[in-house]
Amino acid sequence: KKGVPRSYIRQALKELIMHEVGHTLGLRHNFKASSALSMDQLHDKELVEEHGLVGSVMDYSLVNLAPEGVEQGYYFTPTLGPWDYLSIEYGYKDLPGTGEGEMKALKKIASRAALPENAYATDGDVARDIDPLANRRDMSSDPLAFAKERSRIVSKLWDGLVDRTVDEGESYQKARTAFLYTLADKQQSLYFASRYVGGIYFNRNHKGDPNERPVFDVVSYEKQKEALTFVCDEALSDGSFDFDPEMLAQLAPNRWDHWGSRTPFRIDISIHDTILRGQLILLSRLFSGGVMWRLTDTGLYSSGDDVMTIAEVYGAATSSIWSELKKDLQAEKWTNRNPFVSSYRRNLQRAFLKYFLFEDALNTWPGLPQDVRSVAWYTLTTLKEDLDELVGNIDGVELDALSEAHLRETHLRIEKVLEASVAVRSF
Repeated sequence: KKGVPRSYIRQALKELIMHEVGHTLGLRHNFKASSALSMDQLHDKELVEEHGLVGSVMDYSLVNLAPEGVEQGYYFTPTLGPWDYLSIEYGYKDLPGTGEGEMKALKKIASRAALPENAYATDGDVARDIDPLANRRDMSSDPLAFAKERSRIVSKLWDGLVDRTVDEGESYQKARTAFLYTLADKQQSLYFASRYVGGIYFNRNHKGDPNERPVFDVVSYEKQKEALTFVCDEALSDGSFDFDPEMLAQLAPNRWDHWGSRTPFRIDISIHDTILRGQLILLSRLFSGGVMWRLTDTGLYSSGDDVMTIAEVYGAATSSIWSELKKDLQAEKWTNRNPFVSSYRRNLQRAFLKYFLFEDALNTWPGLPQDVRSVAWYTLTTLKEDLDELVGNIDGVELDALSEAHLRETHLRIEKVLEASVAVRSF
């Protein structure tokens, strides 16, 4: 394809073939293998040629794109990783002797699995959503740093996207495809970052292994705090979604219906729905039962001076999602084009109330810790106090109609929920 380096295609095919041959030899997926190298090592060609870009070709690797100012290294791993050699040695090496001698030799090989370069996590580990290093299509030993870099790369790609993807005389559908893919890439990176909150590094090691670590190694408070702040700033604010209107107006769909393609029901871009779905995926993860219970439990066996709590997650998300409540109503003129609460934010605020304060949070048993009920009630009470003041000052201020309706309705709904008696199941 025009514009795609041949080296990119060759590297992609080679990695794909190595991966599938690995399956024929009996190897499972290893979705922790991408943690083998640090961010600084990803584009070190000499190092990557010797040790691989990932610890195993059995990972699902993302394209390794260099950020601006860094010379591009390998797009995909050029060689097998340490875990691949270890697994094949364990499964296929011709060991001397039988019985007890053979088992002793196998245990010696297996003991190397605790070394960092042989980190392992498979499909079930990803599904259990506990270890932030166990992801499909992430890179580096620090997926949070990777998510930040990837988010910056994607945002820069949106500048001039149409001109780079569409040639004279071509349909604009390539621009639409490129935009949706890059937006999904950014949302996926943000999800990787969110996995640090309530995260635990899960280590498959045995007693006495070299480099043995705790089986459950809680992510440090500082790292969880950094991840929570990044997700709130990048995903729950308007700043990341300030798209060029001229670009959005050019994102045409493919109108060719055939057995492998269907024209979408909405041929224009459903941008609000796409953004909100991405935000709700992140919030559903942060406020899931698994995360809430881990935040409750891990303080008992984590080290460090501080621990992440349910209250801090609610507080950070609420402050970010409802930042307008601290804005000055008279700071500027609010119009339909420049609303006090943007359309993205109105959607997000309604959804946050419905799913994370009204329904799930106030009906906690058996899926969520009881502390969630207390924190949700306190959050609603604080929101009501801020809305009392804000709505009380609306009269006499020239406010756009949609923002005013949204704020007044939200104020009334919170009042009714707090006044109502909440029925819960008996224990």
